[in-house]
Amino acid sequence: MANFTAGTSFSDGVTNDVTALKLNALVADAVPTSNLSLTSTTGTIGLFSSGTGTAATPAIQPTGDTNTGIFFPAADTIAFSEGGAEAMRINSSGNVGIGSTGPQAVLDLGNASAGRGITWAGAAGADRYNSIFSSYSAAALVLSSGFHGSTSADSYISSYTGTQGLAGIRFDSFGGDAGTIRFFTDAAASRTAGGAVVPTERLRIDSSGNVIISSNKSLVSNGAGGIASNTSFGSSALASNTTGNRNTASGVNALTANTTGSQNTASAINALFSNTTGNRNTASGPSALHSNTTGSENTASGYIALFSNTTGVNNTAIGFQAGYGVGSNSNTTGANNTFIGNESVGASATADNVITLGNGSIATLRCQVTAITALSDSRDKKDIQPLSAGLEFIGKLRPVSFVWNTRDKAKVNIPDAGFIAQELLVAQEEAGVTIPNLVSQENPEKLEAAYATLIPVLVQAIKELKAKVESLEQKNK
Repeated sequence: MANFTAGTSFSDGVTNDVTALKLNALVADAVPTSNLSLTSTTGTIGLFSSGTGTAATPAIQPTGDTNTGIFFPAADTIAFSEGGAEAMRINSSGNVGIGSTGPQAVLDLGNASAGRGITWAGAAGADRYNSIFSSYSAAALVLSSGFHGSTSADSYISSYTGTQGLAGIRFDSFGGDAGTIRFFTDAAASRTAGGAVVPTERLRIDSSGNVIISSNKSLVSNGAGGIASNTSFGSSALASNTTGNRNTASGVNALTANTTGSQNTASAINALFSNTTGNRNTASGPSALHSNTTGSENTASGYIALFSNTTGVNNTAIGFQAGYGVGSNSNTTGANNTFIGNESVGASATADNVITLGNGSIATLRCQVTAITALSDSRDKKDIQPLSAGLEFIGKLRPVSFVWNTRDKAKVNIPDAGFIAQELLVAQEEAGVTIPNLVSQENPEKLEAAYATLIPVLVQAIKELKAKVESLEQKNK
């Protein structure tokens, strides 16, 4: 193709001065030795120069606007300027930088020197990953497979500030937790730039929509059978649950060993800690029902209430250490017991069907009424016989006054009156009668007596005495 001088015009003889195809061929033919102005019937369309140009004076510029166009700041690099300032460049690696003179990713948006803004598909270990950087600091929002430096294949959105800690969101795409969203924080004050991070999980939304708030390992083993109806708050709460359902665990290690147990509620650290298959238990208070494994339908409210219960069922304990005695008598397998009050415990660890009000220091039982109403319907009784114990047995009793001096020092120097449990046993033996429940030997180290059971015996003794009096009266007539 021939050379042409400045000012020469071209026409294809039709309507346009020169077609795009011919223009491309012309420009590709050779590098002009001087500026070449291409014009159409509507005006000038371009100015070419043999130099590389600068942002202020680009090599390729429109006529009349000398500080806007294309220039070549380095080998294999193309840049674009507007108003004398660089606006975008494509470097030798094919990275595009908008607002960045040193793009370090396929697309890098940032300020003129720091490369802040958006970086995409950065190399691992380059402190970038797929990142959206702040224009004000070194902080970044990182999009990656795995937290910064990790090898996990799940997707993450996380913050990153060089050597500082992380916070982020994980989207599980693989394995048994697929479809789960997790929220993490990293409590460490600093990290090695580019180093791997293993942050702490704080909250999780599983694929069934359950919301789990925890610092670590809450409901981590939950299986499909119970996944839709359990609620967990706290580190390791319900951590071992597999198919148990309708459980609520609130507190560190609450229901942590539960596997298939259902409809349990544990509120406070270590509540129902050992429960595995027990059902319908309620524990409110630190370590309440701590040792329960398979026991069901127990209710414990208070610090370490029913702490030692293992397989006992249908027990209720309300109060500080209720149902749990330091050293002895802590309920373990006993059933259907009620413990109310501070350190209230039964006669033994295995006693059943006992109600205990208060501890050994209680001196007065107050109530608006002075009698307890109990079932006495004849339709609920059988083998009804006249009571044989009467005046002879009463004659063997020794009422005494005394001062309490309990071995556990719960009651000391408190005057009282009553009977001696051991003497009540001897009196029954000597009279040849047995009065049910008069003396409890559930705990051989602490015999107990139920004075109210003497009322029928006293009535019988009065009747026998009345008969004697009447007989004597008849003789004296």
